[in-house]
Amino acid sequence: MVSDDGSLGFLAGGGDMGARIRAHAWADTPLAHPRGWPQALRTTVRVLLSTGHPTMIFWGPELICIYNDAFSRSLGPEKHPVILGMPGRRAWAEVWPLVGGQIEQVLRGDGAIWL
Repeated sequence: MVSDDGSLGFLAGGGDMGARIRAHAWADTPLAHPRGWPQALRTTVRVLLSTGHPTMIFWGPELICIYNDAFSRSLGPEKHPVILGMPGRRAWAEVWPLVGGQIEQVLRGDGAIWL
């Protein structure tokens, strides 16, 4: 569980998903404890938790899933909250043949995708 001390202030707020992100066992994922997250991930998660826009990010080589309350409303009970902290390929196995190529395109630097 993540404590809410000064070094983890970027995890403050965010409604239900903020609480889930703070409580998640990140040490059991490739991201490890949030105290060691790079500044870019901290900033991105801070934006994700403070926006009302549906937002999900895939982070790192394993494309770990992190998302906010607004995005959670687009997920059914088979996805939410199970995919929090899960590698993208596993979380989205049924659609990976469609979206995996688009994600790879972005990662190669060949342009953004809007869906």
